[in-house]
Amino acid sequence: MAGPFDFTGQNIEDSYQRILQTDGTLIYDGTGSAFTLPSSFPYTGSALITGSLGITGSLITQNSPIDNTGINTLTGVLTSGPITKVNWLNGYLQNSTEVIIVDWETFNLYDDTGVNRLNWQNGILYDDAENTAIDWNRRRIIDSSGALSANFENRYLFYPDGLTTAIKYGTQNQIEMTGSVSISGSLNVQGNITQNGMDLNSLMIAYSIALG
Repeated sequence: MAGPFDFTGQNIEDSYQRILQTDGTLIYDGTGSAFTLPSSFPYTGSALITGSLGITGSLITQNSPIDNTGINTLTGVLTSGPITKVNWLNGYLQNSTEVIIVDWETFNLYDDTGVNRLNWQNGILYDDAENTAIDWNRRRIIDSSGALSANFENRYLFYPDGLTTAIKYGTQNQIEMTGSVSISGSLNVQGNITQNGMDLNSLMIAYSIALG
């Protein structure tokens, strides 16, 4: 059926301006002027593109006026509706409330309140106040006051001052402890208990015999 784009029966002098032609690279209208797509170009259906598609501006896929995904090649963002999800120029991912969750420029991982939880370049795990909790590059565990609690490379556990060694478990089959040990309940020992080279087991047995 004839329509506004059907040139059948029309004089070429009246219609040539509307005809497109190409030199194999660019597209021109009938007057020889370069053809450009209109600012709004709605299309329904599928399109197969072999080669590159260059876009200056935004590319939006839309299922409804609210639910749509867009790519802006100028600002470098990927959006879901009005919310920016990915900014690849500045290098971050955001959640549904536009709080940065992953910043791959600074190597940081954040929770949904924006608190830094992890820096995977420096090997730091943070608590909810952004204090270092675990430094696995230096093999250390830090308490909430900032004091060193454990060094698991040298196999030390520390008192709350973060300086004094409480337990050294670096020697195989041996634990060294500094300070007093309080035990509630029974202590079962297999082997000898010594103090400054003296066998305390023998002394305890002798003491028990002496008491009858």
